[in-house]
This record gives sequence, C-alpha cells and structure tokens, in this order.
Amino acid sequence: MHTKILNLSMENLITKIAFVAAKYLDSNSVSNEVLLKKNNNSRDVVTELDYLLNENIKKVILEEISNALILSEEDEICNKSNYFKDLTFVIDPLDGSQNFSLGFPFYSSLVAAIENNKIIASAAVSSFNEQMIIWDKVNGLKSNFQNVKSKSISPSYFAYSPIKTSLNDDFIYKIIRNIDKHSSGIYRWGSASNGILELLNGRIQSFIGYEIRIWDCLAFLPILLNAGINSAFYIEGMNMTLIASSDIKHYESLKKTFEKNNIYLKDYSSVEVSIKNE
Repeated sequence: MHTKILNLSMENLITKIAFVAAKYLDSNSVSNEVLLKKNNNSRDVVTELDYLLNENIKKVILEEISNALILSEEDEICNKSNYFKDLTFVIDPLDGSQNFSLGFPFYSSLVAAIENNKIIASAAVSSFNEQMIIWDKVNGLKSNFQNVKSKSISPSYFAYSPIKTSLNDDFIYKIIRNIDKHSSGIYRWGSASNGILELLNGRIQSFIGYEIRIWDCLAFLPILLNAGINSAFYIEGMNMTLIASSDIKHYESLKKTFEKNNIYLKDYSSVEVSIKNE
C-alpha cells in the first residue's frame, strides 16, 4: 500500500489514535498495579494501562489498514517482517509505566507511522497537562499547546535505557560533563517522551537519549523539526540515540562528544531524511 493513497486518510487515522490514547490516559478506573517486570527489572514494568492502550491503539490501526505492520513495546518482534520499508506503526503504548505505577503524572502514548524508511505521521499524547501533538506529512503539525524555545541557559534531560547499553561508564560521564558545562544540569523524571515535551515547552534546553528504545522517541523527529529544534539521531536495531537542543552551541558540542566515541549522528533536517542508517 502506497503513501500517496494513505495520505488522504492518514491525518484522520493518526488523530483517531491520539484521541483513543487520550481517553485511556485520562481514565481514573484503571489499576496502577504492576503486573510484570520485564527482564526482572524494577524500572521496566507493565501495568493494566499498558495492555489497554496497546490493544486499543492496534485495534484502531488494523480496522483501517488490515495489512499494516505494528512494532509495539508490548509485543514480540517478528524478525521476518519488513519493518519501516512497508507501512509500519511504531507504538509505545505507555512511556513512563513506572511513573504511572507510582502515581506520578509523567507518562505518555507515542505512535509513529513509517513507510519507505520515512516518517509520514506521528502523535504524542501526555497525561501531564493533557498535552497532545499530531503531525502528518501532508497537513503538518497540530497541538493543544504553544511550542516555545528556551531563551536562557536551562537544564538538560538525559534518558538512557534500563536495559544494559553498549557504551561504557566513561562515556556516560563524558555526556554528564558536557551537560554540566553547557546547561544548568540534568533533569530526569522517568519518561523520555515527557523530557522531549518539556523541551518543546521551553522548560529545558536539550534532550539527550542514548541507546533508548526506538519507540520512546521516534515519533518526535518531525515534531522537533517543525518546532525548529536541532536534532540528530542514530538507529541500531531497536535502539536509538537522539540529541535535540534549542541551543546550537550545545547541540554541536553534543555531536562532537558522540563523534569522539565513534558514534556519528545524522541530522534530521527534513521529513525526507531516511531513518535507516545508510
């Protein structure tokens, strides 16, 4: 199925997904009990809300496009599927599951639609302040809040995966030293998506996500581009490294820090940029 056919209805589909996600994120009747700890890791938990969001977002997609590929945090990955080349929906039903389980308000739902290795639509819906962003390639960005760039030195958000990463502790310290030098310190609140949302809100100046899972931030690439925020990324398997900053000096410094460790990030300067490393 080709993008030029889908574009007529993609805005409606991504909007419908966003409002379904908002419905469940806003529900007060869903238990926050932890049902599963992935890899026996107390930071990587699954709740009833994870399952409800996953089931209902997939239902909306498959009712409209029955042959769409779906890559979700809560499902097994099919290595035989032609993800990203064929129409693929990348879903993080609940980013910030541990926050939800603890009663903290920082959790979101994220969806990105990809075809021919390019993002064609995305949505981010946050429980915190009930923020919603919807983007598609034809109609552009719609949101219920005003994107603002930080105009002064502000904190940076540093996200990293709870799963063991390939980079060593020395490199983590280099990133932290860079953040301390170019911003007013590190902020973390257990949800990469909410970190990026605060960058879009102008409350932080930079976001660094290093070897986090692809569904934690992929949906934000065209949104950051639309907001005029510098961003660069690298994808390897199902992991993604992303830097984004409203401060060009910090952005360039972060890129150099990664390059010195043989990690070459690709600027996301157009929606036509392929997410496939080439």
